[in-house]
Amino acid sequence: MKVEGRDKDVKGEVSSCNNVKCLLQTNTVYKLHSPLLIYQFPDPIYHDRHIDLLDNQQEVDDLSQLQIRHCDRWHDYQEQRGHNEHRSSCSEKRALRKRAGDDADEDKNRPVGLKTCQGIICFVVKCVRQQLTSSCPALHTKMNKLNFHNNKTMQDRRCVCVFLPNDDTLNVIVNVKTLCQELLVQVCDLLRLKDCHLFGLSVIQNNEHIYMELDQKLSKYCPKEWKREASKGIDQFGPPMIIHFRAQYYVENGRLISDRVARYYYYWHLRKQVLLSQCIQREEAYFLLAAFALQADLGNFKRNKHFGKYFEPEAYFPPWVITKRGREYILRHIPNMHKDQFALTASEAHLKYIKECAQLDDVTVHYYRLYKDKKEVEASLTLGLTLRGIQIFQNVGSVRQLLYDFPWTNVGKLVFVGKKFEILPDGLPSARKLIYYTGCPIRSRHLLQLLSNSHRLYMNLQPVLKQVRRLEENEGDCQRLNIASSRQSRNIQNNRGYVT
Repeated sequence: MKVEGRDKDVKGEVSSCNNVKCLLQTNTVYKLHSPLLIYQFPDPIYHDRHIDLLDNQQEVDDLSQLQIRHCDRWHDYQEQRGHNEHRSSCSEKRALRKRAGDDADEDKNRPVGLKTCQGIICFVVKCVRQQLTSSCPALHTKMNKLNFHNNKTMQDRRCVCVFLPNDDTLNVIVNVKTLCQELLVQVCDLLRLKDCHLFGLSVIQNNEHIYMELDQKLSKYCPKEWKREASKGIDQFGPPMIIHFRAQYYVENGRLISDRVARYYYYWHLRKQVLLSQCIQREEAYFLLAAFALQADLGNFKRNKHFGKYFEPEAYFPPWVITKRGREYILRHIPNMHKDQFALTASEAHLKYIKECAQLDDVTVHYYRLYKDKKEVEASLTLGLTLRGIQIFQNVGSVRQLLYDFPWTNVGKLVFVGKKFEILPDGLPSARKLIYYTGCPIRSRHLLQLLSNSHRLYMNLQPVLKQVRRLEENEGDCQRLNIASSRQSRNIQNNRGYVT
């Protein structure tokens, strides 16, 4: 037997080669980059049969099946040449075993105990598998299907598709028992987002965003099919679970968000909310918001670059504004407003956009359906969770009419008992409490947690917000002083020029 240049063989030869044509042709997708032990059969007829195993690029799904195919081919070969011609004497076999033991002592890396051609072929297949899987990950995936299905940990993995506010998506592989907190941390790490206390993960149920409780398992909010369907392979998962990463709590001023990445995604969340806004009395605000957004997205206005249809109005204006004014009107007037924001950085444009959005009534709001009584089929009321409190609307067709507006300072008590939702305004007798119904206890629990957390955040941010407003006033005074001093210096220069 010859191993990488060693002499002597037994009815065949084991040699090393760099380009093995009997396994891989030059036009195949799998290539070998290092020497490989290949058994060379003495019969060229069987050698040609052996070429068909991998030259036709047949899928190797199971190693044992490939070994059986080799063994079958070897028995066919024995039948053709005859058993007597290939049968060694007992003394030759003993010599072969002794020689194999001596070789093992000389070189531990050599194959030991390959008594028959079948054993040699099994060893060769193992070497081929190692070489192919190292150079071709796709084949590695196919050849590991059996191990994947036998691995309980791998089968419990699922695919989650996370939609981001800027229309990007993240595909994350999680365990079926993963907690929502773990997924949120993983998403924030992928986005390099440090300040995530304003954001949450939500799923859409009945056209409403239901925010996940972070201490609950992800499987609580997933479809039943997603939980039951086991993974079919390393890269073969069932339909992903759709989750939205979005702002869960609102703030009045963007300076309360210290992380610029968090401020960026908060800005994009408001961008989507503005497209759904219906503040008809504040039409001019949408043009100003569009100017801030263009400055943040495109930078300073440039005549040779920003002309004609250099932006899509549908991405910056609600549909009703475009219908009322028309695309040509918007494309004609917005460039001048964009030009007025010259020298404004993207971060400063984000701050101005966030501050202006807080002035619109229906942008920084979460809406949820409410029922007047238990027997009501379609919800006739809408609960609005705003920056500053709670609003109750009457649904008249597709229009919401405001019935009650309770600031957080005027809300005395909120009670959820099963499907019942009670609001007790502060300073009023208990007989004046408002009673509504949420439809199911799960929605009641969700609304209770969302309302209580929003109230707590609003009250905790008030001292910080006062400091931020004081700083902005000081900055405004400095800017006004700088403008006044520059005007005064220009007037002095003009007077000196007149005197001379």
